[in-house]
Amino acid sequence: MEAIKGLEEFIELSYLADRPKRKIFSEADAAFLAISCPFLVVLSKGAFFPSFVISLSLALAITIGESLSRFIKSSLFFIPLFSLAIALPRAVWDPGFGLYGAVVFTLRVWGALSIPSLLTRSYGLPYISYGLASIRIPEGFAYLMMMTSIDAISMARFIWSSSLAFLSRGVPKLRLKDLGYFFGYQLVRGYERGERMNTAFISRGGGNVGIKRSKITKTSMLILAILLAAFFIAIEI
Repeated sequence: MEAIKGLEEFIELSYLADRPKRKIFSEADAAFLAISCPFLVVLSKGAFFPSFVISLSLALAITIGESLSRFIKSSLFFIPLFSLAIALPRAVWDPGFGLYGAVVFTLRVWGALSIPSLLTRSYGLPYISYGLASIRIPEGFAYLMMMTSIDAISMARFIWSSSLAFLSRGVPKLRLKDLGYFFGYQLVRGYERGERMNTAFISRGGGNVGIKRSKITKTSMLILAILLAAFFIAIEI
């Protein structure tokens, strides 16, 4: 139950965060950094650059006013630990990959998603969606991301309320398989409920929502310059 509650809170913070702590980034800035940061991490080699990006994301979290402890806890659970769980089996059966390869893989995944997850958590997915339209990403894609945020919040709240109702009936102790079946069933129901909400939203004129546009500022260009400098240093190491 705690895991389900934590998942609901994480999704709401990530998709419904319409309360920027300190608005140091415009919509275009947030979208530009959310795209360029993973691209540079994918092109990099070794552990230096991903580690630098992770450190930069922590510094940005402090600057934005995000709770550093909550940001670390949420990103640590959903990104690096999950990546490490995927990489460890290969580290066991592939000596060439080894533990070092598993650590580098984990850092690369964490580094690629650290800044996008911070911006999404602090500013909200609709904010970044507006930014995507501002940097000439098709408006249809930006609109699709905003609709996804509605689906995600609806599904998370539905699963949480269904779980509370399920346990409040004094259900006897169940096997893990039974709980997995219940959780999967609620995911499907939540998805169908989200589709109905989208249909109702569009039928009432929701498809005509205007896309706010902004410009890339010097702040994001400065951060990109820092990332590029660290990227080229990592190449030379």
